[in-house]
Amino acid sequence: MKTLSTLFLIGLAASVNAWEYDFVNGKPSFNTYSENNDPKVCYTEYAVNPQTGKQALHVICDTTNRGWMHVYNLEAKSITPFKYGKCTVNLSTTGPQKIFQFGMRPMDRDNETFYYFQPVRLNKAGQWSLVFYINNVNMNYQSVVKHGPIANGVMDFPLNGGMGVTFSPMRDSGICDFYLESVHFQEIEEKDMPPAFIKATTYDEVEKQLAKFPPRCEDIMSRTFALSGLDSLLMVANSEDSDVVGNYYNKRVKRVIDEIKAWNSPVPKLWKLYSSGILVKAGGKVLAFDVNCGVEWEYTNKNRHRYKLNLSDENLEALTDLIDRSYHTHEHSDHTGYDLLQKLVAKKKLVFMTGNAIKYYKCENYPNVIRAEKHSEPGYWVFDSTQNMGKYRVQNTAFVVELVPGTNLLVRGDIYEPPEVVRMCEYFQSQGAYAHYASVSPGAGILPEAHKRWNTFIMSAHEWEFTHRKRGEPGVACQSFSGNYSGIYSPYVNQGCGEVLSWGESIELTPREELPQKKN
Repeated sequence: MKTLSTLFLIGLAASVNAWEYDFVNGKPSFNTYSENNDPKVCYTEYAVNPQTGKQALHVICDTTNRGWMHVYNLEAKSITPFKYGKCTVNLSTTGPQKIFQFGMRPMDRDNETFYYFQPVRLNKAGQWSLVFYINNVNMNYQSVVKHGPIANGVMDFPLNGGMGVTFSPMRDSGICDFYLESVHFQEIEEKDMPPAFIKATTYDEVEKQLAKFPPRCEDIMSRTFALSGLDSLLMVANSEDSDVVGNYYNKRVKRVIDEIKAWNSPVPKLWKLYSSGILVKAGGKVLAFDVNCGVEWEYTNKNRHRYKLNLSDENLEALTDLIDRSYHTHEHSDHTGYDLLQKLVAKKKLVFMTGNAIKYYKCENYPNVIRAEKHSEPGYWVFDSTQNMGKYRVQNTAFVVELVPGTNLLVRGDIYEPPEVVRMCEYFQSQGAYAHYASVSPGAGILPEAHKRWNTFIMSAHEWEFTHRKRGEPGVACQSFSGNYSGIYSPYVNQGCGEVLSWGESIELTPREELPQKKN
């Protein structure tokens, strides 16, 4: 997943484990490179900072279809190992900036790049000081890029590319224009480290911010900031097995259950759950798509370990009472779940699954479990395909379901190979199955393909799927909410035809104008 960002590799100054890159009192040399290699629209220059009247490094970046830009210095090979470090970045802005996240990053001798992020809101002119902490005893980075052949998740010295800072603005948000004054690093003692490496916010604060800036609000920057705050909390190691995260998730699910019971409008409404799971209430019926229990169970010494980011017994019971029909694209635990399925089957709810999933869950003898790829009825279209898992493939279906006349929903699970995505869209188009709305994970061209064909309103899926993060490590699991919002979904959000929903959030699925379809 690409994020629009500008990257600075900070050069080494006089001392080894305490140094400063000072753009105010000197002119350190550096190199620059951008993704599109266009120095006319993405560049740096020494200039007078109008906020201070002093020299600074003036940073200019046109965000139109821009991916990244580097300013770097490789004279950092004499940095010696350290356990704990503090990096302070000082900058000035002359007005509001469409930047939602700042980060700092060292690159080690194996060309592994470690990223440390925090959400920012540079919403006015002023001077800003950002502080980042590095814990090399218990690695606390939020993400890592493995450029070289060796990648061990450990910061190996001497460093190769020095220290760096990165900023992430909204794609297609205009010109970013600020002044970088200095970057200071110093080695510190354990007692000087904060209690937690992320202190951005709390779950209560995130919930208040999300309520203040809900989906489809006009203040996109504030909403992105709120989502980034949630991401920063989920990036903590073992967050999926935290009581705090589990309680937060179940609180959001309980709110969904209450809202579904109260929703009696003829307009369908959609609610987001964990990963790819969504619920829709339409025409008085509750439809579930790839709803699951949460982070999959694990077996340790023959004991079943239930992760805290999982539906509580009470919520599981209430959800399966509400659901009338449940559609599952394939058998993976982030798209279905054994406990959920058992309750749905026992309560005689209709369940649509692939033939392989039915065998996997041993549901062949239940009349209310329907083989999805063999079924047909008005307002139901299915495309039978596979998910490419490298050495093997998993049967995967995509659904288009008519929620109410003139409002259809596309869910494609994990069909993501580009040729197969095109084939899927061509099939649905040949069947006259407009996809007015789609809940899809990013990638493989599904976003522009569906939008081009049907003017589809795009909603994200598959963020924070924790089976994609090694147990006990920090960092992003799959995609983050704010990353999808700012990078991949930004064009659709800005056009009013896309949204990223976090757990428990919802939107109304109002009728959308259909585009003329191409003739086959």
